Amino acid sequence: MKQRQRLLLLVLATALMLSIPAAAAGIYHAPVLTLLVPFAPGDMSVTLTIYKNDKTGQRIIPVKLEKQRKGWETQYMLRREAVYGITTWYGNAYDLKDATVTLEYGGENHKLFIPQELLSERNSEDYIQLNWRSGRMTAMSSSRSLLLALMWTAIALAVEGIIFWLFGYRSKKSWIMFLIINTVTQTAHHAFVSGVNVNPSSIKVYALLIPVLLLVEMVCFVVLIDEYSRDKTISYVVAANAASQAALGLLMSVLPT
Repeated sequence: MKQRQRLLLLVLATALMLSIPAAAAGIYHAPVLTLLVPFAPGDMSVTLTIYKNDKTGQRIIPVKLEKQRKGWETQYMLRREAVYGITTWYGNAYDLKDATVTLEYGGENHKLFIPQELLSERNSEDYIQLNWRSGRMTAMSSSRSLLLALMWTAIALAVEGIIFWLFGYRSKKSWIMFLIINTVTQTAHHAFVSGVNVNPSSIKVYALLIPVLLLVEMVCFVVLIDEYSRDKTISYVVAANAASQAALGLLMSVLPT
């Protein structure tokens, strides 16, 4: 088999490999509600109390939120399957109306009301930032999104930059093109991931996005960088994307997204 044919098969195999985790994630159900708590006490737990009115009167449904610590931020998540007695969700503004959260840490309890304006009427996937010291709840801030975008872009650039160096690229022109191409593609990648709700439909689109970005990068590198042969450049793009996706996949389990 010719070398170029082998490279093409490698490209297709890598694209498929990178798409499988995202496609498999289509069975994942996003939390109905996520509280984002920076620098939360290690022993802090959060209980959400839902008040539902029906023919028998008012039902009080307490649910201990799932806890996941990611770097400096602790996320407390409510999932549909954790709520016993509610089978149909209409929207958080309706389903979580008058709901409260109770923070428990250091032997103390603090009860807080969830501001109604932070709950979506139709969408059932809300992200709320909580200052555990003051008890103030706010919508997810643009500064948090910008910080995370810069962090994840920097990580991807670092990983792909190491691979770029290992492949022997040294010229100033090659490195300038590397920074421009990867900054644009990584920013687009993070903007897409941050801008959609995590649901089966968006996950399927995401599964298609990775091979598209791979091909876009490949074309840009081949056209704009001529320090080495086209085959070597293609090999670099495949190796760099495989390495960065693997690194990002591992780090996403321990850092905020």
